[in-house]
Amino acid sequence: MKTLYLLRHAHSDPAELGQDDHDRTLSARGEHESENLGDFMREQNLFPDAAFCSTSTRTRETLRIATARLFG
Repeated sequence: MKTLYLLRHAHSDPAELGQDDHDRTLSARGEHESENLGDFMREQNLFPDAAFCSTSTRTRETLRIATARLFG
């Protein structure tokens, strides 16, 4: 049976004046949360077959950091 995991991006920095919400980056806290997510998934033996991810910067950063810890 397949399992679907729905994840939200980690904490991001507040938008700078004139910055599009889509371009917001992760905060230091968000980077740490993403690392913890990858570590947790590895410890729980949760290795997804595929990932579908928004194109927003903070979402892509969350995925990149978490999967580096998960598969690294």
